[in-house]
Amino acid sequence: MIPDLLNYSITPIAFPAEKEIEFTIRPLGDHAAFRRDEEYTLQLLPIDDCDSKDIQTMAVTAAEDGCIRFKTVLHGEKEYYARILHTKDGKQKRLLKLSLRSQTPFAVIYMGKRTILRSFSQHSIMPLG
Repeated sequence: MIPDLLNYSITPIAFPAEKEIEFTIRPLGDHAAFRRDEEYTLQLLPIDDCDSKDIQTMAVTAAEDGCIRFKTVLHGEKEYYARILHTKDGKQKRLLKLSLRSQTPFAVIYMGKRTILRSFSQHSIMPLG
């Protein structure tokens, strides 16, 4: 398992494409906490096509509850990496990398706070959030 998954969670994991969605990155313990007085760089990169025009970069800070929240629109049915970078002593260091999946509207079903990502196989669905 990737160590980032043991230390951080991101919600939602699956979401409809072409809509503005608010994402939350939550540290899973004090050892992984974001410092509220520091600024981080968030990068959203499509996994399959990492052309520089498709990379979204924004500055983010931790909220009072220690989570990082951001809103964005992701296009097309793709998988993305969300990377958080921290600059210290003039050098950027990657803190974490998590995966996200944008879906066309017919593939995402909302059930309250729970998102279901429909599998394209005939009989399975997988809860993601």
